[in-house]
Amino acid sequence: MLLRKLCLALGFLFFYQSLLAQSGGFEKATPWSAKWSALAGSASASVEGAEAVFFNPAGLVHGSGQEVSINLSPSFSTFNGPIVPNTINPNPPQEKGTQVVSPDFGIMGKYKLNNKISIGGGVYTVGGARAEYKNIDFSPSYGMTPDQTIDIKILELSLGVGYQVNDVLSVGLGWRSTFVTADVNLWSVDGSNNLVALHLKELSSEDYEGFKLGVQYLPKKDWGVGLSFRSKVDFKVKGNFASEVCTLGCVPLGVVAGSSGALLAENSFPEKWSIDYFKKINPHWQTFLGLSSAKYSDNKSFKLTPGVSGVSSIPQSWKDKITYKCAVEYSGIEEWIFRGGYASASPVTASHLASASFAPPGRSYYFAFGAGKSFNQYTLEATIEYGFASEQNKTAYYGSTGDFDTNTFAIHTSVKVPL
Repeated sequence: MLLRKLCLALGFLFFYQSLLAQSGGFEKATPWSAKWSALAGSASASVEGAEAVFFNPAGLVHGSGQEVSINLSPSFSTFNGPIVPNTINPNPPQEKGTQVVSPDFGIMGKYKLNNKISIGGGVYTVGGARAEYKNIDFSPSYGMTPDQTIDIKILELSLGVGYQVNDVLSVGLGWRSTFVTADVNLWSVDGSNNLVALHLKELSSEDYEGFKLGVQYLPKKDWGVGLSFRSKVDFKVKGNFASEVCTLGCVPLGVVAGSSGALLAENSFPEKWSIDYFKKINPHWQTFLGLSSAKYSDNKSFKLTPGVSGVSSIPQSWKDKITYKCAVEYSGIEEWIFRGGYASASPVTASHLASASFAPPGRSYYFAFGAGKSFNQYTLEATIEYGFASEQNKTAYYGSTGDFDTNTFAIHTSVKVPL
């Protein structure tokens, strides 16, 4: 029974820290959109058209009457850090993760009902995490070199409506349905020096109670302010787990214990607000500033259904995530627009809960550069983005000391088609 508790606690802690690594501790300013990635995600003040479904539904009333926006944003990520505990190897090796690809996307449409009201809808990526390590060396204590993988996806389906209150003010409301899927395979050493494998399979959750609010205030054509709010979403993740345990000196054929069963865990995707400002300096230059805050401090622990091997909750100790954004846009070349942006975000992960499989407990930084061009009625845009976070000489919660870092390179492409 004690062994099963240790397995479950280890696996659940890995799982939830990984789940919100991308959508929390290493949340990008925006997961997709060539335009708004290049502008560091400072969107709520000036977004218009179909993309407003995600960034600020108040912007639905602006832009063309009917349109479709298609966005593809594959990102290439690598996580690095020690995995083998100090008790097994006093100088654990710095494991180098395999580069993995996350196919982020957003597809949205907008329809103008009249001069006052526009509606929109779409499906898009909001977060997730992928990490992969090959041939982790647990020698000399264990004769095994297992792989470790995490593959978690968070998608939303949303409907929104925007209303033009007067010439300078618009408001918006959106409904969000959120879907989570995950498969996780993890290895570590428990308190009894047993090598433990935790396989979490076919994990899934659905929520239909999320919403988004937005306001845009545009008193003049050369400046404006926007505010958006995303509600908290509670998750109840259901799936199956299987564990394997081997004692000191075991080899792949020497697995001595294991268990399996159904599981249920509860946590939340926290509320978030964003405030953004834009200012046209002259006919060709425009600046953008933004600030956002996600209330991850609400996630003090995640709960397990009472009676699941006696484990009822596991602490998280997360912190609020504050992101600062700034960007510029240049339109001085006919039919071309060039953009560049920078964002910096505070860490969500607590300093004593570092891990090689999710965001380090340090600040994250993002740099992006992009361009857009109009072809008749179509608008094509592309952006490259690089992000990184690192923290040195930290001890992970599983007892391994070293340097933890991650980096992400993304290619954002978008096309906007009027209907």
